Amino acid sequence: MKKILFYFLFYYAITLSNAQTIALIPNINSNDFGFSGNAVVFNNALYFLYNTSGMQQVARYDGNNIKLITSPSTGSCLLGPQNVYDKNLCIGLCNKHYKSQLVFYDGDKSLKWVDNPDLDYDFAGNTIMLNNDLYYNYYYGAIRKLAKYNGTNSIISLPDSISLSNSNKMIIYNNSLYFYCQCYTKGNSKNSYLANYDGTKIALIKIPNNCCEILEFTIFKDELYLGLSYCSSIKDNELAKVNKDKLMLISNPIFPNRSQFFENSGFYANFTILNNELYFYYQVPSGKIQLAKFNGKDITLIPNPDNDGKFKGNIINFNNALYLCYNSKLLKFDGIKYTIITNPDDAKGLFGDFVIYNNELFFDYVNLSGKRQLAKLIENTK
Repeated sequence: MKKILFYFLFYYAITLSNAQTIALIPNINSNDFGFSGNAVVFNNALYFLYNTSGMQQVARYDGNNIKLITSPSTGSCLLGPQNVYDKNLCIGLCNKHYKSQLVFYDGDKSLKWVDNPDLDYDFAGNTIMLNNDLYYNYYYGAIRKLAKYNGTNSIISLPDSISLSNSNKMIIYNNSLYFYCQCYTKGNSKNSYLANYDGTKIALIKIPNNCCEILEFTIFKDELYLGLSYCSSIKDNELAKVNKDKLMLISNPIFPNRSQFFENSGFYANFTILNNELYFYYQVPSGKIQLAKFNGKDITLIPNPDNDGKFKGNIINFNNALYLCYNSKLLKFDGIKYTIITNPDDAKGLFGDFVIYNNELFFDYVNLSGKRQLAKLIENTK
């Protein structure tokens, strides 16, 4: 008999924490719009996008102060820190043609610009390493292509009519690069595929039910999982597992007497592992976002701390507990109960973008002036 996981209307225990507080890192100037995401740890420092006065730049935090790195690049095509390659930080910067271009930064003052294939191309981010080669996305008009850098820049040949997805999501699994792509056929009908590239050839796995996006990838219990979006009000998003050359769909929880079909119900975002279970956000038919967990067989919904709250931002496992943004407050979940860490002021509060640096948890915070600041979690000791 198929196991039915009902949706219960009760709430997990919630407490306020006195053992943990939030400290705000001062912006360079008080009028700066401040921290803008894309945080990457490199050379014992935290790099991220920083907004001075409506102008995005790349900044560095060394544990004491925030400083802007010297760069000739500003503008809307600035993608910011991406990843680390060959002892260099990969950054997407604007070139003189107002196109985004890949740049290597050595942590000092040296910026090495990697030439785009031609002036019509735009670096589209999501750098990832496979066999000592750097792979990433390129824009070419409305089409996204896969590019490789190993001293020189080259475009990976894809089958005709294939375009990479807008989300840029990619992952390395079993020494192959996996990513989502679409194929437009006659009549502009669309087929969706999971692509597998081993450095030499590309294999395509057809995604059923006319999927319109892979929202997330993760590796759980040595197997590759995907979060599928169908962009439909009558087809819920799903969790799927890669099984050789096909996908195995994971059954969603069943909602008795369901009368609502909210668009993008089902899997919503952000895979994170805690205590050998896979956690993520799940959107129920009413449109509410909840935390959910998957044990390798079934999906279980975890009740929210209250009836009116909203999750946003990413989820992170820090010191064997999940940290999330809920109602603009920092929320800790240890697998049993929720704990709220009080905001340091009455501002809009937490925004998300969690990152671990120097064994401390950092995140985005909106202060009383509406400016964004880098913030960190403080462990109070007696």
